[in-house]
Amino acid sequence: MQIFLRSIPEGCYFNFYRFGSQFQSLFDQSQPYSAKSFNEAKDYARDTRANLGGTEILEPLKKIFSAPPQSGFSRQLFVLTDGDVTNTEEVIELVRRNAHNTRVFSFGLGNSPSRSLVNGIVIAGNGKSEFIKSGEVLEDKIGRHLQRALQPAVTRAMVTWSGVRNVRPEAVSALPPVFVGDRQLTFAIFEWDGATETASPAVVLQTGDSKVKSVLDVKSVKLTENPFFSKLAARALIKHLETAPTTASTVAGGSLQQRGVSIKPTELKTDGLAEEITKISLEYGVMSKYVSLVAVETRSEQERNTASGRMQLQEIPVQKVQFISPSVNHRMFKARSHRSCLRNARATLGLSTSAQREFLEPGSRGESVASSSQPPLNVLLDLQQWDGSWTFSPEVEAITKVSAAEAATAITKALGAGVQDVILATLLVVIYIKNAFPDKSNIWQAILNKADTFLAKRTNGLDVSSVSAALLALITSK
Repeated sequence: MQIFLRSIPEGCYFNFYRFGSQFQSLFDQSQPYSAKSFNEAKDYARDTRANLGGTEILEPLKKIFSAPPQSGFSRQLFVLTDGDVTNTEEVIELVRRNAHNTRVFSFGLGNSPSRSLVNGIVIAGNGKSEFIKSGEVLEDKIGRHLQRALQPAVTRAMVTWSGVRNVRPEAVSALPPVFVGDRQLTFAIFEWDGATETASPAVVLQTGDSKVKSVLDVKSVKLTENPFFSKLAARALIKHLETAPTTASTVAGGSLQQRGVSIKPTELKTDGLAEEITKISLEYGVMSKYVSLVAVETRSEQERNTASGRMQLQEIPVQKVQFISPSVNHRMFKARSHRSCLRNARATLGLSTSAQREFLEPGSRGESVASSSQPPLNVLLDLQQWDGSWTFSPEVEAITKVSAAEAATAITKALGAGVQDVILATLLVVIYIKNAFPDKSNIWQAILNKADTFLAKRTNGLDVSSVSAALLALITSK
């Protein structure tokens, strides 16, 4: 939660929801991101306890979607959950109907979150999903999601196939939203065209009126040569059919996320959907919600005669299901971001997080946020102020091994003049984090971006490069 709060750019609006059998929100409506609202959210997150019962996400989503985004603003919603719901399709359809002005990102926490829910709402909401198992570090994947949220997604990426016939699935040629740095995987099952020696799939990436086309040199795989690939393709086709809208729904058009624009609904035919999915499952030997597979062992008469006559135990490892206490609740954080937050692309930030004990953020059991039991990076990030700045504190000096007096002396010696403490502390922490934790940029990138914005406003006329060089030399000398 600390990472989310500190990653929100200035000019944004946000709110924080908890949901279980009932739901609550920090504010009646989204509030501007300021020192006051930031401190209220920190206290609210620290005091949150698992006391709202089960997992009922539909009603808080209805509440959020009931108010349209403010003119010039839009919503981005982060949903974190470790549970399951009984109305998955209804939740997904609600998200799909609001996909024209709300982008949804999700996290599945623990060993047994509902994958159909976690994946379904992001497919419907033009976002991405992440799964975090027990014991894994949340911060890295949370940071990666935040970076996605602060960029517009390309939503008209397409794959076209040439030299082949009867390509299935035809609809999958239109890919899900593509984000910078992400890998996109697509499968197709097709019939061979004897007129050509190889199939020539072409990837067409379209942004507005601009198109980029790349022809890939790949070979087709016969189903009899490698059934593994055909099963992957069949699963992709089934997933597409299972998550396709079953009623008229509003979809986003255009190359980038459309914000505050009314889009005409489209209707997808679903006649015979169950029969089509069942046919694919049986043809390729993969499971679906309509087909279960049973393994039958066949022995010859000789094998039966030579057998010991006793049943043999075969141990097959399976994933252990984690039963969630009825007292577990979830939290949701929603924010609206100013148009300037996304380089004039309208945007909104939103979040829903699990409050299960093992996923509580540092300090949630009542300890100080800067507890010495936390990793140094977490301590430093937790000390950032709402505007992106840092101040000198015992924790900052202990981790960087640079005191305020040492930093001031080094800068005065390098420049012949002093620098404000808040600028000095912010530069020191930014330089230290970049040099000490270069492999954790997913965690700190959005937070340090805000620090850079703060410094850009406060360092006019200052020789920042000389100050940075002096601080780096001081850090590395320790």
